[in-house]
Amino acid sequence: MPALDPVAPWLAALALAGVLGASALRKLAAFGEFRDAVAGYELGPRALVTAEAAALVASEVGAAIALMLHRPSGAALAAGLFVLYGAAIGVNLARGRRTLDCGCAGPAARQPIRPSLLARNAALIAVAVFAAAPATDRALSWIDSLTIVAGAAALWLAYGTLDQLLANQVRTAALREPV
Repeated sequence: MPALDPVAPWLAALALAGVLGASALRKLAAFGEFRDAVAGYELGPRALVTAEAAALVASEVGAAIALMLHRPSGAALAAGLFVLYGAAIGVNLARGRRTLDCGCAGPAARQPIRPSLLARNAALIAVAVFAAAPATDRALSWIDSLTIVAGAAALWLAYGTLDQLLANQVRTAALREPV
């Protein structure tokens, strides 16, 4: 991949940091419910569920901080988390467990796992790869910084809107079903 203007990878890194940071905060605010969602995936020993849930939240926080500092390790950790989450969703979809709460957005936005979440994770992996892309050594100006912050905020809000639309898709389908 050719070296990009430094604005683009920085923008991707900050937007992804916002996604992971907000996700971690929601999970911390309702850690018990998140732990239960992790347990629902039935992918490890029951005795380790609390530690697994804590490690996932800590990894999201660590990735968000590293991305804000524009460290390649943050992009790699973020991509790894999205691969892990996608694999967990994929395994449970293959098991036919479509009513399982994804645990993505906390208890206020419960949503069942479904193939569209795999596509969302693939898109987030692509953003993580973009955030780690090599950049030219051009110095950033104040207008670049403003562009990065405003662009990252816009991307983060667009992601939140799209994620809410995906969650509402399930709720809308349930309303259409005959009683």
